[in-house]
Amino acid sequence: MSKLKITLKRSPIGHNETQKRTVRALGLRRLNQTVLQPDNPSIRGMIARIPHLLQVEVIQEAEQPKRSRRARKTSSEEEVTE
Repeated sequence: MSKLKITLKRSPIGHNETQKRTVRALGLRRLNQTVLQPDNPSIRGMIARIPHLLQVEVIQEAEQPKRSRRARKTSSEEEVTE
């Protein structure tokens, strides 16, 4: 799963109200503020409405290894069984 690093580079002042609301919906409040959002169609749609105000980078998350479901013995349990 990837994430989007979104930075507000231009002010929404002077733009219409729907664009200002879109900036706020993305979680941006100040210039040069950066937020991480999941890469999904709704976020991509919001970005498509105001690309002139934003800078967007895609961040690939490394997959974490799956953990075993078996219970591991702690050191105190090993001493009792021996």
